Amino acid sequence: MVGIYCRVSSTKKDQIKSLAAQISALTNYVALLSGHVLYDTYFDIASGSTLEGRPGFKRLLADCESGQILFVLTKSASRFSRDIVIALQAIQKLATTGVTVHFEAEGIDSNTPDLYTHLTAHLAVAEMEHQSRSENITWGIRSSAEQGTSKIYNQKCLVM
Repeated sequence: MVGIYCRVSSTKKDQIKSLAAQISALTNYVALLSGHVLYDTYFDIASGSTLEGRPGFKRLLADCESGQILFVLTKSASRFSRDIVIALQAIQKLATTGVTVHFEAEGIDSNTPDLYTHLTAHLAVAEMEHQSRSENITWGIRSSAEQGTSKIYNQKCLVM
């Protein structure tokens, strides 16, 4: 039995489209896997840097531990978790129950030799990209506010 795990960080329109695309692509992938049956799809709309606010991830882990799922499929390591410690702990825990975790974008799974080296590298790069994106957005907001070109100044205010 296969469990699909998908995650996006926000409820913005493009993120919801990304979530739908992840679910669709991975569902199609499972259909192509000989001898595999989709058990359930799990998803979260939350940060991947913590387990807080990720009921889908927690439910996936519980279903794996109870023997319902033997194969977890996710788009990428950063969708599984952006936190290296959380990801490695979850994979180790699942490995003890015989569950394989496959990261489609990276083309690796929990049976890959040197998995921890590969996964740590992928997650470190994902975290650096996330941090850089966050810093760029913050800089852009600050810069436009300093220049008086921020869209915040175009919003209408309610006067009581």
